[in-house]
Amino acid sequence: MRRQLNEQSFGAFDELKEDYFAKVVEQPVRKLLDVDSMSAALDRLLEELPPGLIESLSSIFLRTGHALTTHKTIADAAPTILELVSPECRGPISRKVEAVQERVQDIVNRMLDTLTNVISCGALPETEGSDIHPVTRAVAKGIGLLFQHRVTLNLILDRNRCQELDGIQSIKSFPCLISNLTMHLERVPEQNSKLLVHKELQYIFLMNNLQFILQQAENSGLKEPTGYDWVVRYQKQIEHNLEEYIQTSWAPVSSHVADKSAKQFSFWKPSCVQQFTTAFQSVYDIQRHWKVPDPHLREKLRASISKKIVPSYSEYLNKHRKDSRSIQMTAKDLEDLLAELFEG
Repeated sequence: MRRQLNEQSFGAFDELKEDYFAKVVEQPVRKLLDVDSMSAALDRLLEELPPGLIESLSSIFLRTGHALTTHKTIADAAPTILELVSPECRGPISRKVEAVQERVQDIVNRMLDTLTNVISCGALPETEGSDIHPVTRAVAKGIGLLFQHRVTLNLILDRNRCQELDGIQSIKSFPCLISNLTMHLERVPEQNSKLLVHKELQYIFLMNNLQFILQQAENSGLKEPTGYDWVVRYQKQIEHNLEEYIQTSWAPVSSHVADKSAKQFSFWKPSCVQQFTTAFQSVYDIQRHWKVPDPHLREKLRASISKKIVPSYSEYLNKHRKDSRSIQMTAKDLEDLLAELFEG
């Protein structure tokens, strides 16, 4: 409209073009920034959450994302809006913009408070197997959504800090917010892992869930762990669980072909190779169909297992060729079998 107006020549009235345009847009701008109607629309974001923990979490993240989008839209449009209206209207409209942003800030703070409460206190659905827990999946994807709004969230959190607010509102930055959410989320895999029968499966379950959260964060744009201490913490937890898994599950298998300094008189027992084969097959049959969705973690697990058992097995075969009649698997056979693990 302004361009069309400027293209017209009104002679002596040309100098009134800008004033005319400012007056024309004032009413639509005031209507656009109607604080009462916008507050009513934002209040709908605080309506009762749907039943079910997963549904509640998904709804909270979506509502928070909607509020953050509103905040960003207003912040981006405010300079242009103020430029459109007459100078005497800029003060009142600036105050309207501020009022709407404060309302959005309040909504976001309340939604984040609700989010941490739901994650911390919600009754967790039980799961079977090693796959990603649905709460982990919902929260990790929600964190990915928050990453898309991290600039706006940083503005809101910085404003909270300046106002010296309590609770979730005392968090100073977006990295601190995500660290807080991941801290509350940690109880989910920890609590559910204890319900699994096999100790080894507990470690796989924990690694799967931690890796999924890290992968979602990386997919959302987190490239460096600077400022995100939880990333380093999760990586260390994965390494710890991996070591515990190997020691619990595969170290006993490898022990059958480990060098022993003392001579053993066990001619009435199965040979070391036979014991190794039996132990390997027993563990393999149980774990063959366990699922590790992340390809990087899956390959890392296979490589760690291979490193634990294949070299010692190969070395034993080379040193004890007299046991060749009891050999059912070569080292290559082991590698091929391990390559089939964790596909689900």
